[in-house]
Amino acid sequence: MLNKIIIQEAIQKIKDKPWQPIDLIKVNDSIVRLALFKGDYHWHKHNDADEMFLVFQGEIDIHLKNRFI
Repeated sequence: MLNKIIIQEAIQKIKDKPWQPIDLIKVNDSIVRLALFKGDYHWHKHNDADEMFLVFQGEIDIHLKNRFI
């Protein structure tokens, strides 16, 4: 059984900590994380993982390199 997550409480844990994600829950082989975005972030990649972004409030711009594997 999964634990109930109250998003507003989790947000309070990161409200002054941009770019320091916290793990909310693990589901199968995936981890759901919550992070505060603030300003630009350096380019990076994950060779063995995918990312999904769900914007709770505000907006983000994600720039991708035009590259095929």
